[in-house]
Amino acid sequence: MTGHPSSARPRPNENRLPGNAPSPFFYRVIQKGTAMLCRLLVHPRIHRDPRIDQVAGPLIVLGNHPSFLDPPLMAMALVKRRINFLTTQVYFRKRLAGWILNKVGAIPKVQFRSDSRAVKAMMRVLNRSGALGIFPEGQRSLDGTPTPFDDAIAKLVRKTKSSVSIVHIEGGYLTWPRWSTNRFRRGRIHVKSELLLTGDEVATLSVDDIQSRIVKALDYHEFDWQRQEKVRFRSAKPAESVHHILHQCPKCLAELAMRSRVNRLFCSNCGNTAVMDRYGFFHPASPEDRVFEDIRTWHVWQLTQQQKAVSVAGFRAAYAVRLETADEENPYTPFGSGTLTLSEAGFDYEGVHEDQPVIRHFALPARGGTNADFGSSIELKDADSSCRFFFEQGQQVIQVADRVAALLDKRTANP
Repeated sequence: MTGHPSSARPRPNENRLPGNAPSPFFYRVIQKGTAMLCRLLVHPRIHRDPRIDQVAGPLIVLGNHPSFLDPPLMAMALVKRRINFLTTQVYFRKRLAGWILNKVGAIPKVQFRSDSRAVKAMMRVLNRSGALGIFPEGQRSLDGTPTPFDDAIAKLVRKTKSSVSIVHIEGGYLTWPRWSTNRFRRGRIHVKSELLLTGDEVATLSVDDIQSRIVKALDYHEFDWQRQEKVRFRSAKPAESVHHILHQCPKCLAELAMRSRVNRLFCSNCGNTAVMDRYGFFHPASPEDRVFEDIRTWHVWQLTQQQKAVSVAGFRAAYAVRLETADEENPYTPFGSGTLTLSEAGFDYEGVHEDQPVIRHFALPARGGTNADFGSSIELKDADSSCRFFFEQGQQVIQVADRVAALLDKRTANP
C-alpha cells in the first residue's frame, strides 16, 4: 500500500501555518483520548470502509453534523489518516482550545462567509495529499435534520480532483442535542464511513453531479432513524432547555411562551403540555393538549408561522440587546447596549458605548445559517470585527434564526 504524505513527520516550524500537517504526537494523543471518552460515554458502533485506506492522494472527508461529538467520531472512523478539520474561528479565541486546535492542524474558518485564508489553508492540505475534514452544514443541527449547504465544496472537489469519503452519523443528535444544557444522554450512536468518489471518478463528473451525490450521502433524519432503532437515551432531564428551540405553542399560538422542566415542555400562556419519553418523542400530557410528535415536526411548523410573520410588507422586528465585540487578535469585550432590528434589508444596530452612538448594519447571510448560542446570543460580522448580541429574552434567539431563514426563503421566492 502506498504511504500517505500526511503521515510523514512534519518539518521544523511546519505547524505555524494553518493547513500544514498535524503534529503526530498531539494528534495521536487527542485522537486516542477523545476515542476513549466516546467509547465510555456514548458507545459508538463504527463501520469502516476499507477502501478509504487505499486512497493515496488528496482526500476530502465530509460528515453530517448532529452534535459536538462529530469531529472525534470522524477521527475514529478514519484512524489511519490524520485529518485537518475545518473549524469555526470562534473556538480559536480561547487560549487553551486554540493551542490544541493549532497542534492538531485545525483550520480556522469564519462561519457563513467566504474566507480566503481558510481556502488557502484547505488547498495547502490537499496539495500535500492530506485529509481535509469538513462538516458542510457549517453548524450543528437544530432539529435532527441537515442544514442546507451550497456547492462550494463540490467546486473544491472538482477543482482539486480529490477523492471524497463520507462519515455518516446517526444517534448523535439525540445523544447531545444542540439545545441541551445537561449534556450527554447515554444511548447509542451509529457511525458509517464510505468512500463516495475516487479522484478518477471526480474527473468525469460535473459540479452539479458531485453536489447531488454529496447531498444525498449526507442526508439524515434523526427521528426517522429512531423510529426504526428505538434506542433508549438515558437522561434525568430529557426535555430540559428544549424551549430554546421550540418557543411557540401549537395550541394558543403564543410566541416565546414555551418553557421546559425535566421531561416536560409546557406553555406559560395556556398550559398546553408535552411530555418527552426516553426515545426523544413527545406525547400530550392530557387529551386536551396539542403537541407534535418530535422536535423536527414542531420546528417545521414553527418555521411556517415565521414565514407568515415576515410576509407582511415592510416587516421589521426590534430586540433589546447587549453588545460585545472582538477582532481576530482579541476576545470579546463589552461594547454597550441598544436595539437590534431585523428586516428584509438585514440587521441594523443602534446603541451607545461610553456615551457615544454606535450604528452598524449587517446583511442577511448569503445562505441559510445563523451563528447562534440558542437561549443567549447571535454573532454577526462586518469588515472590521465580530459582534455578539445578547438578548434580554433568550428565546428570541431562535425566533430571530427562524425569521432569518424565512426571509431567505422569501428572497428566493421573489428574487
